Amino acid sequence: MSETLTSPTDVPAASSRRPEDSESPPASDSSGAADGDFKSPALPELRSSTLDLAEVERLLRDIEACAQITEIIPKQSAQGYAPETGTLTLEDARELLRARAVRGVQIRYCHDGTDWWDTLMVTGENFRLVRIQHVFEKTAGSGVL
Repeated sequence: MSETLTSPTDVPAASSRRPEDSESPPASDSSGAADGDFKSPALPELRSSTLDLAEVERLLRDIEACAQITEIIPKQSAQGYAPETGTLTLEDARELLRARAVRGVQIRYCHDGTDWWDTLMVTGENFRLVRIQHVFEKTAGSGVL
């Protein structure tokens, strides 16, 4: 990716990835239940790309300038899970990624009224960006997402 990302949709769709970039099977419409009556909800589309450090820097600047950051969550190890709430600033995330001091970070933000989660994973000299758009619906009567 050599251009500035002006929109979260600038990352190629998962369907346009090269086969060697694929790490997981495509989503299924069925839960696999024996009776076949239950259908799982449609999964959001994933977008994925490999970035070098300069491209990560541009991405972070774009997010900082064009989006409202909700939270930033570190991914410390391959075996561990990210905490439920973010504790990092964008500058913290930038420094950790530059130093490769974390396995990755997930940046959750709102852009043009839509929620996006960008996960940046350290992959040797480069970084793998996985972007997903989330549509959260309010539960009846709760007023919360």
